[in-house]
Amino acid sequence: MGGVDQFPGLSVQILVNGVPREEHPEPNDAQADGRTTCVRYIEAVSGANFAIRVKFESRFQYRHCDFCASIYLDGVLAKKPLWLKTELAGVTHGSPNIRDIEGVESISGNSWNMSKFLFADLDSNDSSLQSLDKDLKDRLEDLGEIKICLRRVKVTSKNEDYQLDRTPGLTNNATIPEKALKGRSISHSTSLARGVPSEKPNVFNCQDIDTETSPFAVFKFKYRSLRDLQAECIIPRSPTPLPLEERPIESLTAKEIRERLRRQEAALAEARAVRVKSEFKREHAATGLVTPGEDDDDIEVVEPRPKRSRVIETIDLT
Repeated sequence: MGGVDQFPGLSVQILVNGVPREEHPEPNDAQADGRTTCVRYIEAVSGANFAIRVKFESRFQYRHCDFCASIYLDGVLAKKPLWLKTELAGVTHGSPNIRDIEGVESISGNSWNMSKFLFADLDSNDSSLQSLDKDLKDRLEDLGEIKICLRRVKVTSKNEDYQLDRTPGLTNNATIPEKALKGRSISHSTSLARGVPSEKPNVFNCQDIDTETSPFAVFKFKYRSLRDLQAECIIPRSPTPLPLEERPIESLTAKEIRERLRRQEAALAEARAVRVKSEFKREHAATGLVTPGEDDDDIEVVEPRPKRSRVIETIDLT
């Protein structure tokens, strides 16, 4: 669970299909100061919905403030959820304030829809960097990152005329030149699922206490495929599994035991066939009757020599 040292009781998680994702710290913590910024790696799964869980506990000391979160997906501002101090004031020990942010709302005509966040495959090719438009170039540095910037604000009034629609910016999944990734192992991007009917969100006008450029706390989640996490040495590569023949028999399943016996029987049958063939060759080689076959390129056939006839020589001793 992502947290910052300076603000105990405040944490953010990424959920995939409703389950909190395992988090991996950045190897060198180059982007995290530990006090106000938290950086974590998570595994992305193509086509899976994800949500952002923000949790305020009773030990969080700033529950007397209103809070706003700016959520960026791949560098695009997706949503600005708000927490009123009245709802944070009701937090008690054992009863935290937990909110799962699952997507963005948009309006079409007079109807509101909600589109859930999801991970998608990133399309890349060998095209030139010159083919990129400026907006896409600006987003590339934040590609593969979910960023949540929390700020203290003061709510001033309710906004009844909210019509903002950020959906097009998030669903514009253009093909990226491979060179633009600059060697980073990134094979996924964020997108939005098809919208479903929803209620109009409550929107408020606020005054900043913490500015956009100086947020209260920052949470960064760098999402990668399992293979990309291994390529960047975030998690160890999967060890090569031992062959069945080398694994302890008690560790094998019934199916693996049957397969191991099948392999052993096949090896024994092959060994018997080789032994019979070798004995056959030795027996016939002794009589010189070996017939060369396909595997006998180095065998020289020697015909038996005819027996030498005995000549009786007569000697005259007279």
